[in-house]
Amino acid sequence: MTTFTPLHPMKNLLRPLLLAVLFTFPFVGTAQTTRTAPDEAPDYARVRGITYLYIDVSSSDNSPSDSELRNEMRDIIELELRRANVIIKTLLPTQSPDTTPMLHFHLKFDRGMGRYACNIRLNVRDQVNITRNREQITAITFEVARNVSATSDAALAREIKLKTRELIGEFITGLKKVNS
Repeated sequence: MTTFTPLHPMKNLLRPLLLAVLFTFPFVGTAQTTRTAPDEAPDYARVRGITYLYIDVSSSDNSPSDSELRNEMRDIIELELRRANVIIKTLLPTQSPDTTPMLHFHLKFDRGMGRYACNIRLNVRDQVNITRNREQITAITFEVARNVSATSDAALAREIKLKTRELIGEFITGLKKVNS
């Protein structure tokens, strides 16, 4: 015959405590996270004081059609900036890529299996000072991204150009607002 032995008194105390801890941690982690809305307006205060820009356009693919698209985008950006009376400086091949302030557009393509999509990222790189060691570094001080998709490569190129005009228009409006 078997005899019944009660659980150790300490185990009886630890079990509810352990369950309480396990159920509490997921809620603590989610309570501390903050999410920003994807349609939230960018903070243009970081581009205050910029009076001229260098322009650079890059992409994840280096095909001939993409280089033609990059040149067309560079022309669109330059035209819009000149219309807004923003001074554009020429980036020479001998200059450092850290030349600032740099208006940089990057295209990241996602093509294949009937997918024609692109992530367009506009950012401004500028010199910043690190307080703790007083060094100057180049950092991205402003960034906006948009996604574009289409049904063909030609339609994707058109959509990218339209979104580029839209992004540069928004950037110019914000730049003018903080610098006026």
